[in-house]
Amino acid sequence: MLLRIVPFLFLSALTIAEEVEYSAGSYDPLGAHGGIFRALPWTEKELRHISALHATAEYHRLLPIIKEKLLDYGSELDPHTRRQIENFLVQKRPPKVFQELLSDDERHQIRKFHQFEDVDSALAVVRAGLERLPEDKLKKALDYLQVPNTPGASQQM
Repeated sequence: MLLRIVPFLFLSALTIAEEVEYSAGSYDPLGAHGGIFRALPWTEKELRHISALHATAEYHRLLPIIKEKLLDYGSELDPHTRRQIENFLVQKRPPKVFQELLSDDERHQIRKFHQFEDVDSALAVVRAGLERLPEDKLKKALDYLQVPNTPGASQQM
């Protein structure tokens, strides 16, 4: 029931950064999270890696990347932006459930699907991982992803 709305969450994560044109009106991966990460310099390779980690729900591997970038370039940021990023790192620490959500084989499958922009197949793998979770861990995962998990929420989407 709740899992019917999950695929929507992963669509933006499965966009391949190197193939996206950044012209007016196109997808901007740095627009996520209120655009706070635009202040840091990212290479195309880093953006592709970050996109792949989002696609495989390896959020715990994103924090060290952001921390390292903040250490390298934080002194160049205005204090307000730096605080926003630091607060994000504290507030958005992913629950441990994401470390066990997918097997190595499933992550490998998703990376292949991601490479060929096969969103439906990648989402099916993620969905299967979510469906295997016990209810308490599923709730933690959905809460982190900010999915409305009140009764009837899936019918409203």
